This record gives sequence, structure tokens and C-alpha cells, in this order.
Amino acid sequence: MREVIESNRNADYFTKNGLMTLSGLYEHQWPDAVIKELLDNSLDVIYASRLKDRWIRLKYGRDFFSIHDSFGGIPEAILDKIFVFSKYVSTKSHYVAIDRGCLGNALKTIIGICHILGYRLYFITEGKKIHYEINKSLLEINVVEVKKTQEPAEDKPGIYIEGLSFFPFTIRRYIELYYILNPDVTFFLNDRRYAAVAGNIDRSNGVTPVQWYSLENFKRLLQVIATSVDAQKTVKGFCGNTFSGTQRQISKLD
Repeated sequence: MREVIESNRNADYFTKNGLMTLSGLYEHQWPDAVIKELLDNSLDVIYASRLKDRWIRLKYGRDFFSIHDSFGGIPEAILDKIFVFSKYVSTKSHYVAIDRGCLGNALKTIIGICHILGYRLYFITEGKKIHYEINKSLLEINVVEVKKTQEPAEDKPGIYIEGLSFFPFTIRRYIELYYILNPDVTFFLNDRRYAAVAGNIDRSNGVTPVQWYSLENFKRLLQVIATSVDAQKTVKGFCGNTFSGTQRQISKLD
């Protein structure tokens, strides 16, 4: 019988091969993954908190990106727990939905991406600018040690990444797709505003919600409904209920 060898997988978030395995994405896909996961995270928090004021603001420039939402930033205590890589931290560990990072490791994945690609990631919350530095020397022996620094900040609460840049078309396309699938949320992209076109949608009543943030997965959902044997469930009826009758938005899904 072969010897069973146990290994520490905490450092996998900080190696290219380990992160590709954990994320299921190739390295060239990582910058896009940062946008998607941060948008997903903001929407998760907004919906879970049942906020009446629902908005997400993205800002970008040359080698700079930030995201802010109406929830107001990740509390410092939660950030401290997220940066403990020997533990699993999630507010939705028992909630499962399509394409929503239900394993709760999305932010850890972003931390790893920023470390490997040389981006500087920091958080502004509760009036503080907080940065967590990963000890590169200890990573060589698969030990994850994090040094936390903080200072007073007057900027808006949110997540900031220095060194990350996108083509304007790429980030605009992301916003437009998320805007279509979440018509009760107002999105901002730099100075451009995508105003909500529906009243707040209740996502706590067990009815299929508009939280399929991936357009491809949403289309697959519609295909399932279209071939359903349930005579009471139709694509038109589902879209009408889900999007509160906003047909202008529905037409853009084609």
C-alpha cells in the first residue's frame, strides 16, 4: 500500500498552476475573472442585505480599477477572516445557484490573481485603507503569511486594484450584460450611468431570481424552460415575471 502524503494547499492560490486548478481558468482569463467575481460579490451582498438602494459603481483608468456598491465596503473583521487561507469563509455556504461562486473562494482567487500578476490590491472600509501583504519568501516553502497595514482614508469604501487595466470595450460589455440581467440595479461606469429600469425584485421568495450573472448560463436556463413539460412555465412568462415586464431589456438578450 502506498504511503498517504498530506500537503498544505493554502499556497495554491499564489502559484500559477494552483490558481488555474482552483479557478478553472487559464492565466489570460484572469483579468476578466476579476471583473466578474467582484461584480458577482457586490450583487450577492446587495441582494442578501435586501437593500432598497441598489447600485454598483466601477471606475477604471490606466492601470487602475475600483468597485463600490451601496452596501458600503467589506467590514474589516470579514477581510481579516478572508485572508486566513487555512479556513473557508463565506456568507452563502449553504446557498447554491448557477455560476455564482457558491464555494465562497472568489475573493481569495482575486487575491491570488493580484499577487501573481503584480497588482496592488487594497480595501477602503470603515474609514481605513487596508492592505494585506503576502510574504513571498515563505511562499517558497508553501507557507502563507500575511502582513496587514492600514491608514486613515477619506476615499469611498470599496475595492481598489492598482496595475490592472482593461480595454474600454471589454469593461463596457461586462457592465451592459450585468445591467440587462439585473434591471433593478443602477450601474455606473466612470461618468456613465445605467439607470435601473425596474423596481426592486424580491429574491427571497423562492422564485427563480435574476442572479444568473453569466449571460450564457441564463440562455441555457431559458432553453430548459422552453423545453419544459410544465405547461404553466413559458419563456415569455418567466421573463415577464422576472424582469417586471421590462421588454426593452429582454430584447437585448438575443
